[in-house]
Amino acid sequence: MSLNVGRKKPMKLRAPGEHKDILCVPALSNAQQLLQANLAAAQSREHDFAGRSFAQLANDARRAFVTLACKYTRNYRDVETERGAAPEQPIIASGHQPELFHPGVWLKNFALGATAKRLNATAVNLIVDNDLCREAAIRVPGGTPQMPTIQPIPFDLPADPASFERRTIQNRESLESFPTRVMDEMSGLVEPDLLNEYWPRVVEASKNCPNLGLCLAQARHQQEATWGLQTLELPLSSVCDTEPFLWFAACLMTRLPELHSTYNDAVHAFRLSFRIRSRTRPVPDLVRTGNSLESPFWLLPAEQTRRQPLFVEAKKGKLVLSAGRESRFSLDFRSDGDVESIVTQLFDLREQGIAIRPRALATTMFIRLFLCDLFIHGVGGANYDRLTDELIRRLLGFEPPQLITVSGTYRLDVPYESVSAADLSQAAVRLRELEYHPERFIGAIDANTEAGQLIAAKQRWIQQWPTVKDRKAAHNDVCRINAALQPFLANERRRCELELHRLQTGYRHQQVLASREYAFCLHRAEPLRDWLTGV
Repeated sequence: MSLNVGRKKPMKLRAPGEHKDILCVPALSNAQQLLQANLAAAQSREHDFAGRSFAQLANDARRAFVTLACKYTRNYRDVETERGAAPEQPIIASGHQPELFHPGVWLKNFALGATAKRLNATAVNLIVDNDLCREAAIRVPGGTPQMPTIQPIPFDLPADPASFERRTIQNRESLESFPTRVMDEMSGLVEPDLLNEYWPRVVEASKNCPNLGLCLAQARHQQEATWGLQTLELPLSSVCDTEPFLWFAACLMTRLPELHSTYNDAVHAFRLSFRIRSRTRPVPDLVRTGNSLESPFWLLPAEQTRRQPLFVEAKKGKLVLSAGRESRFSLDFRSDGDVESIVTQLFDLREQGIAIRPRALATTMFIRLFLCDLFIHGVGGANYDRLTDELIRRLLGFEPPQLITVSGTYRLDVPYESVSAADLSQAAVRLRELEYHPERFIGAIDANTEAGQLIAAKQRWIQQWPTVKDRKAAHNDVCRINAALQPFLANERRRCELELHRLQTGYRHQQVLASREYAFCLHRAEPLRDWLTGV
């Protein structure tokens, strides 16, 4: 469905609000219908990728994808079957960064496994390791249900932000002591027994794998196996080093002037459609520096951990790639679009440790078009991937494959008082009413008393207000009357202040205890397993 520029703002997908609620759009029961529709649409796609048809490039990409996924997964857990190695076997995929994500994200993996099993398809979860690992710590709740706290607890020493694929473990002692520190922090709330199952797998994986993210992902994948999940996994970086991906990247680089304009036009239309003012959301525009155009790719220089935007310039038989002052490479390039030669030279760069990695839109474009027949997204990814859909339409001229969005909300098993923003507002309004309309809270009284006389005076001002000439003086007198009535409401004010304080405290505690963002390993194993496998 194309963006409705200038019309009603499209509906934004949101994670469910209640504990154990699940969002599936469309429903997983429609997965077979979506899969068949995507397979049929793929058969009719016609696009020339520098002398290679869509079908040829997709078949080659899929074959490499599943072969590498089987090989990678077999390094640390059993792979029951090799079915899916043939490109005609349906493939369902999902993906996420190798982090300690919350259960709502983890739910995608179980939806992936269950759906693939039901449809006799191959399930592959991509480890999106081309993103930045900014910190090696998670937020952990502590204290008691009556006085909860929240603290960041590291599972490795801090390091400069680095691409996940090059983020190595800095300190084994910090890694190994993580469960003890978490248990000490959470002892007054709940015992996260899943951490005792999961973390020894992380430590064991670290003996053979120095990469921090892959240790977390491999241990999580092993945990899934104990709960009956049969899926394959593969780091995205491995996909990006294959010939089909480099062919795709080279095709876009040789069409960069067209892509650059199309990309930015699609981004602008998306912002207009969703009424987004920020120039960085959902992604920044691609920029121009001199004659060099920014591409939808990163360059990861040899022996460096930070990715950099990749710029490309076509110049006198050369394709000049640059990322910063120190990273500049010239590839021989014939004007007739000799992509095969460019791919060979990109392989040569890779042998030197120089990697090309896709940015967000190029990542999901390649995965959804060339690696799988049905993709399962989370809420955030599905919202921004509407932009990918539009880019596919504008750049390639056909409709994008359909996807499924899956997310859920799962909270800690800790009791807390539920306080809504409306409760807080109502309590604050009552205090304000005590100040500005105290007469409403004073019961039946003798008109001859002081309070009765004050209220009668205020009522006269209210009745006369339309004809009052000196409204400033009238206003001041009403304020004087309101202040004079306050002593008669001292007890009620104190009660309301205490109630507001109680609600504010409860709301703060709720923000800690009811968050859906806590890492999956901070939960109790059995109820979380039942929820995840119940999808």
